[in-house]
Amino acid sequence: MNQKNPPHIFRVKNRADFLRIRFKGDSVATKSVVIQFARSSAGADKISIGFTATKKIGKANVRNRAKRRLRSAISNKFMHLKHGYDIVLIARAGTALRTWDKLLADLDEGLKKANLLIT
Repeated sequence: MNQKNPPHIFRVKNRADFLRIRFKGDSVATKSVVIQFARSSAGADKISIGFTATKKIGKANVRNRAKRRLRSAISNKFMHLKHGYDIVLIARAGTALRTWDKLLADLDEGLKKANLLIT
């Protein structure tokens, strides 16, 4: 596994994968995001990322905004993520309204706690 080459990024889309990551993996929570992660089922050189937001955080427009912000925030981190993991980012109530700098700081904090960043 060569950490200098960019990993191939996949999306977690089906329910079975979301449930596998939830029940077989670990999770870390920050103020604006919950990060669930597990070893990848696709291979050691791949990363799969999924995004979700529950109805608890608001109506469809709020949930969609929160997921768009999480997609944008994690796109800055692709080159720094460890290979071989499936990751789910779950939006929390403050994700859609949190300032961009604080959202990035929360994501960084969570990824460091989960030990998903290349050091």
